[in-house]
Amino acid sequence: SESVSVVYTGQIEADGISPGRLASHCENEGIKRYSYSPSDLEWAN
Repeated sequence: SESVSVVYTGQIEADGISPGRLASHCENEGIKRYSYSPSDLEWAN
């Protein structure tokens, strides 16, 4: 099953980071990402 990576508000100080660059930005800055299955996030519309 595919997972969804999540970064919570307040972890990232820079504005305008595109979703395609999020993983590399988090890795470079030491920001923790959390992985969930899509069904776990159905409530977050």
